[in-house]
Amino acid sequence: MIELYNGYAIDIDDMNVTLGKKSVRKSGARSGEITLRSCSYFNTVGKALDWFHELMIREALRGDEMITLKEAIAVTHEVN
Repeated sequence: MIELYNGYAIDIDDMNVTLGKKSVRKSGARSGEITLRSCSYFNTVGKALDWFHELMIREALRGDEMITLKEAIAVTHEVN
């Protein structure tokens, strides 16, 4: 598993590259196991990283406050 930031991680298996938010199982036989939730599946690590970058931009721009295009562009440069 590749740990990113903001709680995200990438997991790789024989079939998929999975991007999601890390979660720890709280109970049951697999208690304490780290899993991914709110997952997206990709066929390459590069595509998963591209989507993660897009998610970080969306999170940075999300909100009720109106901003200018100039401010939005500045936010996207900060994420890069």
